[in-house]
Amino acid sequence: MRATIQKVEIDSIQNKNGKGTYQKAQVHYISGGKPSKYQCVSFNRPEVFKKITSLAEKDEIEVTMEKEGDFWKWADLEKVAAGSAPANSQAASSNRYETPEERVARQISIVRQSSLASAVNFLREAPNVTEEHVIALAAKFEDFVHKGLQGAVEEGVFGMEDDIPQ
Repeated sequence: MRATIQKVEIDSIQNKNGKGTYQKAQVHYISGGKPSKYQCVSFNRPEVFKKITSLAEKDEIEVTMEKEGDFWKWADLEKVAAGSAPANSQAASSNRYETPEERVARQISIVRQSSLASAVNFLREAPNVTEEHVIALAAKFEDFVHKGLQGAVEEGVFGMEDDIPQ
């Protein structure tokens, strides 16, 4: 998870038995455009706690998370350069949404696959069909989906002399 630090509050807490203290850190951060908080105590994951205490406002961090029981815990964190690409960690990638660019690429792939299947089905009974004929017709179908009827009329199936190859 990528996050930008807003502030870190560190408090000393007296043990319930009155013997000794421990520290608690509360991290205020923004991730995915939403403000959030994370709490950590000095005796649980001391290496993470030490890194948290060194954070400052506007630091960008990459957090590796682990599920512990019903809760997600910070297993590790690293400061990163502002604006750098997120790391490809298993925990980070399993916990994120598809980007707009990935969504467009997936939709184009789906339309392309569907157009190819439709072209194969359309030309199934035609004699002397080659791979090039199928791919050309699939491209025409894909253009129709992306550009609509006007694009298909200008450059597509409707402008062909004969839509079934000989």
